[in-house]
Amino acid sequence: AEYGEFQTLQHYFVQINLRMPLLYACVACQSSVLADHSDVVGNFEAATQQVLDRTDGSKPSRHTFNVKKYKYLVLTMDGFTFLGIADQDYPLRICFAFLEKINLILLIP
Repeated sequence: AEYGEFQTLQHYFVQINLRMPLLYACVACQSSVLADHSDVVGNFEAATQQVLDRTDGSKPSRHTFNVKKYKYLVLTMDGFTFLGIADQDYPLRICFAFLEKINLILLIP
């Protein structure tokens, strides 16, 4: 993936977030955030870095954990980590569908 593709992702984050209450979303390679977006003020970057430091992005996985009133969703595929933060009440399947869509965008040449 090249830098221009991550600018496209940044635009996609903005567009999709208008229709979906994700509080924060990012794409990372290892522990480096490549693109992220949030429409709300919060300490998401620091929390995200802690999650990324503990995530093995080399093997495909999907997991969720709760911190206070938020749901952290982590999807690792194709060497990338896709992370979303949503309210506790938001359906997991929709959040993971969003993260999977981001992965598909990265795979398109």
